[in-house]
This record gives sequence, C-alpha cells and structure tokens, in this order.
Amino acid sequence: MPYRSATRCSSLNYLLMEISSKSLSISLKKFITSTFNPITVNKEKKLFSVLTFQYSFVLGLLAVLSLAGYFMLKENTRAERDSARIVNTSGRQRMLSQRAALYSLMLVNAKEKGLRELLRQELKNIIGLMERAHSGLLSGPGRMNLAGNPSLKIQAIYFSSPIFLDKQIRQYLLEAGNLVLASDNELNPENTHLKYILRVSAGGLIQSLDAVVGQYQKESELRIANLESLQFLILLITLLVLLLTGIFLFRPMARRILEDITNYKLTQEQLALSERLAAIGRMAGVIAHEFRNQLGVMRNVAYFLKIKIDTKDEKILRHIEILDEQITETERIIENILTFARSKEPKVQRVDLDELLKASLDKVKIPEAIKVTTHIETLPLLTIDPLQLGGIFVNIILNAIQAMGQRGVLNIEGTKSDNYVTIIFRDSGEGIKDEDKKIIFEPFFSTKPRGTGLGLSTAKIIIEKHGGSINLESEYGNGAAVIIRLPIGADA
Repeated sequence: MPYRSATRCSSLNYLLMEISSKSLSISLKKFITSTFNPITVNKEKKLFSVLTFQYSFVLGLLAVLSLAGYFMLKENTRAERDSARIVNTSGRQRMLSQRAALYSLMLVNAKEKGLRELLRQELKNIIGLMERAHSGLLSGPGRMNLAGNPSLKIQAIYFSSPIFLDKQIRQYLLEAGNLVLASDNELNPENTHLKYILRVSAGGLIQSLDAVVGQYQKESELRIANLESLQFLILLITLLVLLLTGIFLFRPMARRILEDITNYKLTQEQLALSERLAAIGRMAGVIAHEFRNQLGVMRNVAYFLKIKIDTKDEKILRHIEILDEQITETERIIENILTFARSKEPKVQRVDLDELLKASLDKVKIPEAIKVTTHIETLPLLTIDPLQLGGIFVNIILNAIQAMGQRGVLNIEGTKSDNYVTIIFRDSGEGIKDEDKKIIFEPFFSTKPRGTGLGLSTAKIIIEKHGGSINLESEYGNGAAVIIRLPIGADA
C-alpha cells in the first residue's frame, strides 16, 4: 500500500536480513547424536544383517552353481572318454571276429609246421583279446578301464531273443579255441570248427556286433546330449540368479544408497534450518518486545488522534485509518515470526470447526468488493489448538484477499471424508506459477514483494503437528485453492 511506514518497512527488512544471515554451521554434537542414536544404530545393524544374509545366500548359490557346472563338465569329459572306450572296444570286437576268421582260414591252409604254430599262437591271442573285451563290456574289469554297467537295451542284445550276442560270442570263441587245439591232421577245409567260424563271421555275428556297437553309440550320444542340456540349464540358472540379484539386491541397494544420500542432504538442510530457527527464536523475543512497545505507543497515538482530532478532512482521517491498519499488519507479521520461531506444541481441546471458521472470518476486514461464500457440512468436533488453527485460517483468508487485489470471490468449503475433515479456501485471484508451487511452503519464500514468507511455512508446521496436511492447488491465471486435511480422531 502507498501509505506504509518507511521506518517500519526498513526495520522489518533489517529483521529478515538478520534472520536469513543466521545460517550457522551444523553442530558436531547434533550430527553425532542424530547419526549414532540407538534407534539408528539398531536399524543399521538390522539392515547390515539382512544384507549380509542376502549376499551370503547369493554368493553361496553362485558357488554351488559354479561347482555344479565344474562337476558337470568333468562328468561330461569322463563320459565322453568312457563312451569312446566302450564304442572303440565294441567296434574292435567286430575287427577281432574278422581277424579270427582270417587266421583260422590261414591256419587250415598252412603247410609248414612252424607257420602253423605261429598262426595258432596269434589266433589264441585274438581269442584272449575278444574274451577280455567281452568280459570288460559286461562286467568292467579294472585293467580294461570300462564301466561294466550296460543298459537294459544293451543287456537285451547280449542276453535276450532274438540276438543272444553273449551266447554267439562265447560259441564263436569256443569254436575258435577248438580249432587252435585241433591236430595237424584235423586242419583241413572240411573242419567243422572252421566252417562254423567262417559262416558266423560272415553273417549273424557281424550283424549282432553291428547292432550292439550302434546301441552303444546311441547311448553315448544321448548321455553326452543330456549332460550338455544339464550344463546349459545350470548356465541359465546362473544367469537368472545374476539377473535376479541385480534386480532384487543390487538395484534396491543402489536405490537405498541414493535415498541415504538424499536423506543425508535433507538432514543437513534440516539441521541448518534448525540452527537458523534457533537464531530466529533468540532474536525474535528481543525484537518482538521492542517492536511491541513501539507499536503500542503508535496504536495509542492513533487512537488518541482518532478521538481527539475534530476534523472533517477525509485525507487526515484516511491517514489515521491507514496508520491503524499498518500497526495491525505489523503485529500480525511479528506474531507469525514468533510462531514460526518458537514452534510451540499445540494446546488441543475439543473445537467446533464451523464456529472457528466463522470467528476467523470475523477477525478479518473483508473489502466490500470481495464476496465470501461458505459451504460447511455438519462436522464433528476436532481435537485441535484453536489459537494456532484460527491464526492459520486468518492468514489464509488475508492471503486470498491480497491475491484477489481487493476484488473477487472467496469460497470456503468444509467436508468430512473417511477419518478426515477437509477445509478448502478457494480464491479467484491470479493463482500461483508452476515454478513457485514447489517452494510455496518453504520458509522465507513469498510471492508478494514485501511478504515475510512465513505464513504458509508456519501453517505447514502447525498442521503437521496436528497430524494433518496442507496442500496448494493452482492453475496460473485461474485462482488458487489451499486444502487442509485434519484427522477426526478416535473420540470424535
């Protein structure tokens, strides 16, 4: 307003600059106390225990999977070696059967005694190799280094119809052994043992040996394929564990670290603000006392002039009225500063909210050009501090009047929903810019050139101490709405 006291404005600005300049450094004692208090320590110990368990579990699981992969690879390698030996041994049986037939034929056709003896010995060696290989494939003697645990299908080939390979091989070896033991006179093309060897080696035995070699090959390939599938499954599980670890362990941990950093910064800011508020509290008592004394004198002078000056000069009367208004405004500002600085606990009592709103409206001089409408439901009694809440209501109403420029509509609504009462102060003023909405409740921020920026921040502190909340909704150019929610309480 054009008639504001220059002295009062300069003094108030000086006060605000003093308050803003009191941003003291954070006390080490407060930092240690807030960081290492028993509640925080216990919380951190619990978090440490949980994280230790999670990390240990994940690392243990990864270790198990790694060992499983190692043993699978080792088993795969062993299985490949075993399969190679088995297939090679079973395949060699075919070669030995053909070699036995060849040497049998050479023995019968040999003319010289010395050659026959050499052929007898070689045939005996072939028979021994076939016997040992046959026993190794079925029972696995140590020196053959064979598993000796044939599958059911292999056993069926050896011992069941229609092949009976075990019987065929033993009969073949028996006939070959008898040929070795035959006398020189018995060694002729008509020898029954030779005929059997040649007939079997060219037909049934070789086909049966082919069948068992094919089955060994199939089982080897299947076993290796199963091991490879199992290895691939372990790989997938390992990758899944790593993925889940990243999602459910490392990502939350990163988020927690970010939150801790953010909370630490907020704590730093809050501690700095606490120091600033402490400085305000120390200054406010002294300054308020001095200001109030001077304002008291000024109010008395204004009252004296009002009743003693007998004049019809409208200009003089308007100046006296402006003086009185400015004294009232200054007292309100001082009270806001004191309320914000001291942050008193609410002195609650049962209060009729409708009556409190009406009383708050009565305390404000509302211009004729501003229309006030109220829509208040029947609300339950609230357990609140009427002085603190009444002061907030008055402040919000005055802010709305100033925002509307002495002309507009102020609508006050009161509703009940769930366990809360909602009060909405909606004005038809200019509204709040988007960039200002984020900081509208911060101390010392004001959209008014000469505002203290303590009204809404003080309201936020007081309402939150009552267990409620305060928010502002606004679209720039279309007014603003201050929304207050207060809990009804169990005894309502």
